[in-house]
Amino acid sequence: MMSDDGLDTPLAKLADLAHDRLGEMSDVQDARGLAAVTAKLGELDREPRRRFQRSSLVLACTAAVLLLALAGIGRSLLRKSPLTYVVQGAEIQSGGYFRVGEHALPTIRFSDGSKLDLMAGARGRVASLDADGARVMLDEGEAQVDVVPRPGARWLFDAGPFLVRVQGTEFSLAWKSDEGRLDVRLRKGAVSVTGPDSDQAFALHAGQWLTVRLGSHEAFVRSLDSGPDPAAPASNAAPSSTSEPKVAPPAPEATSTQPARPRPRSAARLAPPSDFEWSSARAGGEWQRILDSASRRGLDRALAERSSEDLALLADAAHYLHRDDIAEQTLLAQRRRFAGSTRAKDAAFLLGRIVEARPGGASDALGWYERHLKEAPTGVYASEALGRKMTVLARLQGEAAARPIAEEYLRRYPDGTYARAARTYARKP
Repeated sequence: MMSDDGLDTPLAKLADLAHDRLGEMSDVQDARGLAAVTAKLGELDREPRRRFQRSSLVLACTAAVLLLALAGIGRSLLRKSPLTYVVQGAEIQSGGYFRVGEHALPTIRFSDGSKLDLMAGARGRVASLDADGARVMLDEGEAQVDVVPRPGARWLFDAGPFLVRVQGTEFSLAWKSDEGRLDVRLRKGAVSVTGPDSDQAFALHAGQWLTVRLGSHEAFVRSLDSGPDPAAPASNAAPSSTSEPKVAPPAPEATSTQPARPRPRSAARLAPPSDFEWSSARAGGEWQRILDSASRRGLDRALAERSSEDLALLADAAHYLHRDDIAEQTLLAQRRRFAGSTRAKDAAFLLGRIVEARPGGASDALGWYERHLKEAPTGVYASEALGRKMTVLARLQGEAAARPIAEEYLRRYPDGTYARAARTYARKP
């Protein structure tokens, strides 16, 4: 019987026993051991015949050590094979690309036990894999990252123009391209973050939260359990006297600070409410908490005052709680107040999904899908919008009308969610 390493079962057991006693051997140790065994065998060849019996015993023992060393080398080679991954709750497109819709929150699980939980609206790709780790590019959105600590592990995360280097840690990573904002919340371990404003790195340790705003060239490092986000745009509110200090890009193991200016009382009264409460509620899946907060303040006031991020959170909360009436109002406010932004373009697709679910709403939904595809032809929801447009056209005007859309879908997304339906429509005369 053969083991997974290709060794006979008794030898495999012997190798496992040596492994338990001696622990993991590095490549250098493997090579040195093999060289020592080879040298020993050379010495044995020169032994006189009168020591044959004793040499035979030594040779047998040496051969066993040699086989153990070879088994260790074999196991070491096996450990060098590249990582693999599977996706739960979504499909990865060709090239490792992922695009997360508004419903499922998928997880990417790697063969070493590491994982990425992708939040709604996230898009990017698994760029490369090797035996030591992976490189993941987050083009937009947020991911919860859990990297299993391993000797020699090397993981890289690109978030917009920023690069996050990790070995083994737990953190959340968020990049908002329309705001030029990076957030790294580190729960365990340590990471370093480099960006376009400095050649030096931010060195973060467990319990720290980094926010960088490219537009104002500002960076903030604070505790995870600190109060509301101090990195709000200066046009909305000045820093409070109790907030964490603003920091310049630091040396690898230190940060430089400058005193914060007191906030004028008038500015405090005019400032919109912070998004910290809703962000933390979203992180815990407390959708009702977001809806209750908006209701207490007054929905119309919340839609008029809240940030673009908060409107996206409110729309998500309303959707998950089956309050499509509130979700629709929120998405319309997003398009009205933040016209031209990524979230406003995404709102067109989300509005299409809401109205399509209504009796007789297919025609209005088609208009929203076409608007989204015109505004964001390569956006997060482009594949989904094109697939929905195809199926709605087939329902409203017949399968022949859906054929050119199906052919376009197959050209752009041959492995997409709607590829099977597209192949069916494309075959129609």
